[in-house]
Amino acid sequence: MNTLKTGLLLAAALAVAIGPASAVTAAGLDYKCASSTREIDDTSYDGPWPDNWKVTMRTCAAR
Repeated sequence: MNTLKTGLLLAAALAVAIGPASAVTAAGLDYKCASSTREIDDTSYDGPWPDNWKVTMRTCAAR
């Protein structure tokens, strides 16, 4: 559990450090994004609860 907390803190510190730098370099880029949502049926489950997975995929490209 302690390793998980340390990893999360490290990831948060890295995001804060990289965030402003990437925002400056990406400010002039024009992004186009598309998303798609699908429901996937889990055929191996045969119980009383719903077994569908709702998956959304988003793809972005810079021009």
